Amino acid sequence: MKNTLYLSILFLASCASNMPSVTTPEIKPTKSDITIEDFKTHIEFLSSDELQGRGAGTEGDKIAVSYIKQRFYDAAPNKGKIEVQEHYVFKDRRQKKDKVLTYNVIGYLVGNDEKLKDEFVVIGGHYDSTENPPGKINNGADDNASGTSMVIELFEKFSATNNHKRTLVFMAFGGEELGLLGSKHFVNNPTIDLDNVQLMVNLDMIGRMEDNNVQLGGSATAENFSSILDPLLMEENVNVIELGEGIFSRSDHYNFYKKDIPVLFFFTGVHDDYHKPSDDAHKINYNGMKSISNMVEGIVEEFANTPDRLIFKSVDQEQTMPQPAKMKVTLGIMPDYSFDKKGIRADSIIENRPGQKAGMIDGDIVIKIKDIDVTDIYKYMEALSKIEPGTKTQMIILRDKEESFIPNRSSLNRTTSNLFGSVTNKFSENIEIGYNFSLDNDLSTLEYNGINTTMTLNNIVTKFNFIEENGERGDANIAGGSIAYSLDDKNSFSFSTRRNRKINLTEFYDLVYQYKNDCLTAGIKYKKNYYSDGAIKPTENILFTVTLFPLTTFEYDAEQDLKRYRNN
Repeated sequence: MKNTLYLSILFLASCASNMPSVTTPEIKPTKSDITIEDFKTHIEFLSSDELQGRGAGTEGDKIAVSYIKQRFYDAAPNKGKIEVQEHYVFKDRRQKKDKVLTYNVIGYLVGNDEKLKDEFVVIGGHYDSTENPPGKINNGADDNASGTSMVIELFEKFSATNNHKRTLVFMAFGGEELGLLGSKHFVNNPTIDLDNVQLMVNLDMIGRMEDNNVQLGGSATAENFSSILDPLLMEENVNVIELGEGIFSRSDHYNFYKKDIPVLFFFTGVHDDYHKPSDDAHKINYNGMKSISNMVEGIVEEFANTPDRLIFKSVDQEQTMPQPAKMKVTLGIMPDYSFDKKGIRADSIIENRPGQKAGMIDGDIVIKIKDIDVTDIYKYMEALSKIEPGTKTQMIILRDKEESFIPNRSSLNRTTSNLFGSVTNKFSENIEIGYNFSLDNDLSTLEYNGINTTMTLNNIVTKFNFIEENGERGDANIAGGSIAYSLDDKNSFSFSTRRNRKINLTEFYDLVYQYKNDCLTAGIKYKKNYYSDGAIKPTENILFTVTLFPLTTFEYDAEQDLKRYRNN
């Protein structure tokens, strides 16, 4: 059930409309031995059907990680330190469903200056691609096998030359397409001192250069950038289009920027194959990548060696999505790029922009702007490109109930309420059965029904429950049970489990020992949790609990100690 809203929008001129461009002089002799064939080798492998799109938590994800890790090892067998940082992500982050394991691959090249080696320059790009449509593969050659291949090659180059005073940290992030989750995990769990990071360079979609143009974001995030950076941007036959004073927030550099780290973001623009199965290796402009790599190499080398520290500068203005379309206006939303249905879903709304002023909220889905049906990002861009600043137009959005301000189970928007019922029958002192149900507010649908049984035999208590749901909260088919055994009036053991019959998965096992007297309850609990994705290892916890009456409860989780024991 969706509500359709009609919004009148007054569009303002976007900050991208006045982007300065710099035309550089003739090309200079290259200083890099990175070749076009090097890029081609990496991209063709990473974007092959064998890797199935490199989605988070997939087998292709693991293959990509192994490949990147091996290339790092091969390049610096004795000089570098290589590690893989594991982190969990939700594939559906709004509903917090489908928890999967993904990775950040990190390669370190220690600086050759005793003083500056404790400072860092980070070079990164995400290796994952978007979720595959039914029956097809989003190989993601440009997004972002291109950036990953450049990270690999620059690691190999700097490992060979060893011409850097500061330590260089090369990163391939996982989970970017789900919300910049790999880089977010790193900055929240850093392996280096973030206060000593001189610069973060992000390479995302740098494989489709047109007319020798490359777009550059972040050049306003350091007070002293221009004096050092400007000459470096003129060393290749490349037109550098700087993205203004704002910060583009939908790629991995943004998480570093939020930690007060100067950033640079290289990007060659959105194209018709963006987030589509047609983003393949044969469409990559390898000569363009070569030119960009030469430029980035020079920038990294300069900021890795200059004695001057960059001074971070915050910027207030949000950059719009860099793209070739001649967009004169912006709506002021951050699209949810994991959304795979028709329309553009707003992941978040930027304050004081046309969308917010018109009443849009997070989760709204744009389906029509003026007379254009917005089916995907390209139609969205097309619609905005036809609107003049200062004009009004009509937009149609869909707003899910679950995305509105009214809670799922609220009856505030209803004229009738659900009907609830409960029946309990105690057949004997030892057997009790209960039944609970809920009918929809129009009394036509059985939304919920559950059976609970309790059977007692001497000092053994057995319970069984069954739940079936078909309603606003989703659907479920769950069976669970427990058995408790009392040794005496103070000591007892219990075991419980639950099975999700809808996905044919046992969700957990619990084993508990408990001691109880008049002033003390103490227990030991072992719990094992399973995830819907079988590739994720189940988690195990050992909990020690002590309750002193009438004082307080003490609890100790031995999970980390358990992991250490098993690793040893």
